[in-house]
Amino acid sequence: MQEMVEQIHSYMWSFCQKARIDVDPVMLKRSIGQQVSGALLVVSPEALKRIGHTRLAVMIDVANRHDLSLAEG
Repeated sequence: MQEMVEQIHSYMWSFCQKARIDVDPVMLKRSIGQQVSGALLVVSPEALKRIGHTRLAVMIDVANRHDLSLAEG
């Protein structure tokens, strides 16, 4: 799943730079890792791969904005 975290981080970091959003890249990566770990508690790694890094990035962003976890059902 580290590869998925890297893909999501790259996508979100690129978006933040283009949108000129000030984000700490280390904290962003840590947050993504925590959300992916939480998601793995409720879905399989294969399911996350099918969802894809772009959709997961959006889901993580929404979850973080509302102080939620992808592990919450």
